[in-house]
Amino acid sequence: MVAAAALTLVSCSNEEEVPVNPYEGKTSDVTVVMSIVGAGSKSSAADVNMDGNVQDINNAVIVPMVGNAYQTPIVFETISNGSDKKVKTLPQTVNRFRVYGNATECTADETKVFTKEHLKFEVGSATEINSENFYAPHGLYYYRDTQNDGYKAANNTSWDDVIWTSVTPNSDPIGTNNCVKIDGVKYAVGVLAAAVKNGDTTTVFYDADPLTGSPLGSTWQEGYIEISGILIYDQAKSFDDSFTASGDEVNVYEEVANGKAAINYQNAVNENSRGTGNIYCVVAPTAKTVNTVSLNIEFIAKKYFKLADGTVVAPNDKIYLPVVLDKLAIGAGAEKQIFEAAVATFLNATVKNWGLASKTPIESTDVTIGVEFDASWAAGLNFNLDI
Repeated sequence: MVAAAALTLVSCSNEEEVPVNPYEGKTSDVTVVMSIVGAGSKSSAADVNMDGNVQDINNAVIVPMVGNAYQTPIVFETISNGSDKKVKTLPQTVNRFRVYGNATECTADETKVFTKEHLKFEVGSATEINSENFYAPHGLYYYRDTQNDGYKAANNTSWDDVIWTSVTPNSDPIGTNNCVKIDGVKYAVGVLAAAVKNGDTTTVFYDADPLTGSPLGSTWQEGYIEISGILIYDQAKSFDDSFTASGDEVNVYEEVANGKAAINYQNAVNENSRGTGNIYCVVAPTAKTVNTVSLNIEFIAKKYFKLADGTVVAPNDKIYLPVVLDKLAIGAGAEKQIFEAAVATFLNATVKNWGLASKTPIESTDVTIGVEFDASWAAGLNFNLDI
């Protein structure tokens, strides 16, 4: 069982001389603590925090704000299990915080006022597949803006004396409070966890070219074909400082981690069995107006066989099977997102006919999908389908 990972920002301040105006022009030396709370879990279950552990969080930045105006940031290079501390002088007029984690690039400087150009959230480098660029997926970003649901502040003699369960989040200036806590920093991206198995009992496999060789004794054995990656179309290329999608849409490709995974599996990947998938891919959230997402599952053949059109597939050839995730096909409703921030989408696919595969990716397909609703990484869609 995995709970969404979260970052926590806590601070305790030593008040300086109080001017006539209790907030304006006043600063406090604030001890800031950012820590990981609980376990939340790219291409392997561990990489997306689905194995009961949480990966280190890099390029973590806390940005204090006065209204919409950024102040000088608090920068942590890496946050591991546990916590880290820094002392920061903050204006007592600060009434809002933004927290970021795992930025692609970070040039934030604690001596300079933060700007949106100091952080970058963008897909990785491109790989060419069939003369088309596919980019490495987004990182496992974290993001929290306290504007809507506030932060916790208390005035106590020490941090250890605060009973945070009794503190109501607020959006007032930190003022004379000497302890501030920001929790609930969640994933800003989703994850697709996929499990693929063989359901084809008719395709004949060969040790040699099937035009001349003799068929093997059985139609299928584990290892005849292995899953090697997944292609997802029309993903956001980047995000701005408020985690709104920006830039053109791109296609992404995630390779199977830890070698090539056999496609057979004992249990479907789902809310209660998150680590049983063949492949895991970080995904950008899709808009509520997006009703379908196209993907291709990539395989590597280990035996000879023929496609439906007679094309011979040889060992080490790559083949592709297209999938369309259609939220309206399950009656999910217009408000549901196929990919959602801090939510896992589960895909269980059974291959019914290897002859329908293609040697090149296919973006659209008339394949009929069966899907069902399920809870996930928070709560997401669970697609069980034949391909």
